[in-house]
Amino acid sequence: KLILPTGNLNLERCCASIVARDEKPTCLNLDWFMAADDATSSHLEVWVPYEAKNLKLTVTEPGGDAHFVPVTSDSPQVLTRINRGNRSIIARATQDTPRMWGGPPTKTRIALAFAPTAPVPIERAATPVGRWKVEVTAEVPTGKAIEAWVQRDASHIGHNARARQSILLDEDYQRYDHRGALIETDDPCQVGKGGVQRTGTVSGTATAAPDRHTIVVGAYQGPKGYAKATPYTATSARLQRQPDYAGFADRSALRRGIIASGTRSGSRNAMSGTSVAVPSVARVVVDILQCTDPEKVNVIACLDKLAIDEVKRIKFRDSSDRCGKGPIPLSKSQRTHVQFRKY
Repeated sequence: KLILPTGNLNLERCCASIVARDEKPTCLNLDWFMAADDATSSHLEVWVPYEAKNLKLTVTEPGGDAHFVPVTSDSPQVLTRINRGNRSIIARATQDTPRMWGGPPTKTRIALAFAPTAPVPIERAATPVGRWKVEVTAEVPTGKAIEAWVQRDASHIGHNARARQSILLDEDYQRYDHRGALIETDDPCQVGKGGVQRTGTVSGTATAAPDRHTIVVGAYQGPKGYAKATPYTATSARLQRQPDYAGFADRSALRRGIIASGTRSGSRNAMSGTSVAVPSVARVVVDILQCTDPEKVNVIACLDKLAIDEVKRIKFRDSSDRCGKGPIPLSKSQRTHVQFRKY
């Protein structure tokens, strides 16, 4: 079995979508914010239905000029800027039509790649910091959507690449409710003109067609009576593959992470995220295979039963588009490392 995490981008404002309501041209207006002191490149992908016509892309610099980018599948287009007296490339735009799972093409993809805002060495051309406006217009069949995703940009543990995440800004996007608590799910009636949303933030590696060889796992937190999806656990879109289960990742919203140990160093550290939830589910799968004949056991059926029983036991409350069929309990060997306390 290949067990995959859904990703931690639910609240990162990296996804946007707009649905065509009529036969008029549909326009997705994005405010793409480039953070200062980012030493890594930033990437944005826009996906348009394959049947779309008159596709146009316009990119506007922060407080500057608008650039019409004639994207074609023939060759990449570039965006240039004067740097130290020379005209240098700061961005590239490409267009292609990927074939999903070997079938006919259903989407057209526009990929934008921007240079760092703080390149190393500093002699290289830098992308201006601030709000970049990306406007995609096309004649899209009614009911279909133009979608956009910003690629995750973060430094790996132990490797400070000076990466800073670029995000999509939307004045109508609400981050907190009236109590000051994080809003973790979208209200369809409140998705703004910019289309920025939490739905559709599942990692690309976890969106393949469902099969018996892969298991997609989200993350949940909290003890009995308070268990729910972690705020960062990605939310699947209507036509995306939903998570299968949720694995334990945080003790509570404030006490994040579970103890992990180094393979050879003997180090111990509290780690959090859907990538931490995956090993806890993998441990349960290994226990199932060890207790029975691997050739005869139905692992999915066993996990389904564990999830259903755990939902009742801990009074789990969350939706299937974030946690699938429910939480998978920790194995006996893992429970000794997780302690719940009542405050």
